This record gives sequence, C-alpha cells and structure tokens, in this order.
Amino acid sequence: MNKIFSFFVFFCFVSSIPGFSEEIISSKVKKVTLFTNYALVEKEAKTEVKKGLNHIFIETKAFSIDKDSLSVKIIGKGQIYSVKFKEIYLKEEPEKSIREIEEKIEKLNMEKNQLLDKISLLEKKEEFLNSLINFSKVQIPKDIKTKFPSMDNLEETLSFLDEHLSKIYEEKEEKNRKIKEIEREID
Repeated sequence: MNKIFSFFVFFCFVSSIPGFSEEIISSKVKKVTLFTNYALVEKEAKTEVKKGLNHIFIETKAFSIDKDSLSVKIIGKGQIYSVKFKEIYLKEEPEKSIREIEEKIEKLNMEKNQLLDKISLLEKKEEFLNSLINFSKVQIPKDIKTKFPSMDNLEETLSFLDEHLSKIYEEKEEKNRKIKEIEREID
C-alpha cells in the first residue's frame, strides 16, 4: 500500500496584508536518526512567502509516517496557524518500477558480458594473425627451408592479413563503443 504523504503548512506573516499564496515546494533530508523500530527523518524546505496567508505543501514519499510526530518551525518572521497531514495513494507501486530497472540493469550487464566475450575472441584471432606475421620474420634453418613464396602468394597473404585484421579492429572498436553505451545506461 504505497502512498505519498503531504504536509500542509499554513502560516501568515505578522504584517498581514490581505493575500493568499499556495505553493508546492521540494524538501531535502537534513538529518536521519535511526532507532530500533523507526527512524526520525528531518527534512528542510526553503521558500519565500508573500505577505498574508500562505499554504505550503511539502511532499514526501514514505511507507509509514506517524502523524503525531510531525513538527514544523519557521526561520524568520511569521506564524504557523496549522499543520495538516494527508495521504495520497499512488497509482503505481514504486517497487514495480524498481524491479523493472533492476531487470534492465541485469539484461544490460549480460549484454556487456557477451560483448566482452566477443572482444576476447577477437583478440585471440588477432593474436593468431599476428603470430603468422611474426613467424614470417623468423629465420628458418636451411634444411627445413622451402621455396620462397611468389609475389602473388605474398600479396594474397598480405591482403588476407589486412582484411582480417581490419575486420577484427573494427569489430573490437564497435564492441567497446557498445560497452561504453551500456555502462552509461547502467549508471
């Protein structure tokens, strides 16, 4: 049973020139004191008020509030006429949206891990192709030596290496870009 609790603070400045103002203001948690079975949360809200009667609405989202524990004070000139408490039921449960966000984060983490696995595979392919390049630099003993490849074979080998290494670099870059997007979305 989720609710939004609103505190209605009615107060009037000492110099009461006729006027009426109604305002919803945001508040910040100033201090929290934890006890064994409850917590005391002090919130602070600042606003400028007009002369005359002002209705100030302070919204807070909580599962349970002790109506008798509400207190309000004013810093500056003014007088509090009354403090009222009202429960407004939410249309949608916050737990549902939290669950949806958690599921989305889990899905994004799985997608990120898949991309990391693909990058690892690409790195292994790259390592293999680089080993072919490095092997060609090694001097082979004469008794093992075979005939030197023709120019066509060398060109084919170079084009093969160039094509596959380029694809690997492009794929790795694409995967890294996707991972960064996923991490931004998770944060």
